[in-house]
Amino acid sequence: MDEKFAATRANADLIQAEDLFVPALDGHKLAVTRYPGMNSGGPVVLINSGTAIPRRFYAYFAQYLSARQASHVITYDYRGIGGSWPGNDRKFSYQMSDWARYD
Repeated sequence: MDEKFAATRANADLIQAEDLFVPALDGHKLAVTRYPGMNSGGPVVLINSGTAIPRRFYAYFAQYLSARQASHVITYDYRGIGGSWPGNDRKFSYQMSDWARYD
């Protein structure tokens, strides 16, 4: 393992992710995880999930980016997926086009 990789791995383990909710354009609450970066002057990276893939799938990649490349990394769940599922609300319905239109 080279030194650069080992240092990045160590920094990634120090990243304290923050889970929160943010409103979509129509007000639906979306579950978001923010990874504060080690490089305060770097870019902010938004990771858009693949179709119906929960944000936690991208956690290791987000940690790596925040430790090595970016000032902040944001992952989120589209409505109806992972933490953005409203629970037992039987009236809740959505279409995939809502992901593009609102989320």
